[in-house]
Amino acid sequence: MDSHWIWRIVGNNYAAMRNEAPDGHVPMVLVSLAGYAEPLPVGFAQTSTERDWTMLQLITGEEDDDPTTAYPGDRFVFVRPRNVLSVELRYVPERRAGPVGFVYREGDDLGP
Repeated sequence: MDSHWIWRIVGNNYAAMRNEAPDGHVPMVLVSLAGYAEPLPVGFAQTSTERDWTMLQLITGEEDDDPTTAYPGDRFVFVRPRNVLSVELRYVPERRAGPVGFVYREGDDLGP
């Protein structure tokens, strides 16, 4: 089974929503996981071609949540695909959103 398909779809839809965003709004990816009460704002998702795990980097509010840059507030969640309950894309007001973005990567090794 292809555990990467959902993140490819999320990435494609995020890009389309960003291009069509209403004035003053940006898209945001929110992921509901088993064991968490609230959906988590995700800026980066990486799946492994060798392991049944997904790494999610949460949006922390740092000025630039670039997955290649380390920040004191960095937060990563490693989750099995079956524990992803839902993925929501929605528009949020740009001024309240802080840094927002979404990147998906498929790879052999999980890590930034």
